[in-house]
Amino acid sequence: LHTSLENAQGPYGFEAVALSGRMVFTNNGNAGAFRGFGAVQAQFAVECQIERLAALVDMSSACFRSINLRPVAEGPLGQVATGAQHPARVLDAITAYPLHSRLPEVSEARYVRGVGLSLITKGEGFVKGGPNAGGLSMSLAPTGKIVVAIGAVEMGQGATAVGAEAAAKALGVAQTDIIVQLGLSRD
Repeated sequence: LHTSLENAQGPYGFEAVALSGRMVFTNNGNAGAFRGFGAVQAQFAVECQIERLAALVDMSSACFRSINLRPVAEGPLGQVATGAQHPARVLDAITAYPLHSRLPEVSEARYVRGVGLSLITKGEGFVKGGPNAGGLSMSLAPTGKIVVAIGAVEMGQGATAVGAEAAAKALGVAQTDIIVQLGLSRD
């Protein structure tokens, strides 16, 4: 719930925002990582409203988004938010791309084609105040390769590839010289 509230405002800095939530006990299991990890569901509603509000003031949705972006390091609950790219840079790149030329032609009347735009922030780790630490250890394998043991798991997000790339870059070696072990403790 707290992750959803931390990310409900998305990358926008609306002043007139009040966030509240309620947890309800059910007989369903908790959501797992591939059932909405990062609490993007709340932002879907915000993005739908962004489209409606932009249309009401006769403004492109990209322009409306641009003037309402918040500083990248500030979350709606006062949490510190980090990210590789500021949403303004991402929005600029998206709007510069000629999306209309990439759409396939539609020959049947029952199909509709269109272009959509959405900017979201994605929660990672625990919520504000939670223990958000990580670690790694490196050792030399008998083969001469560098073993990087990272306290993470691979759930399709690319942790293995990113771990190898980051270690290779930091150490000044080829990625093929790195062996990544995820979710392992140092023995």
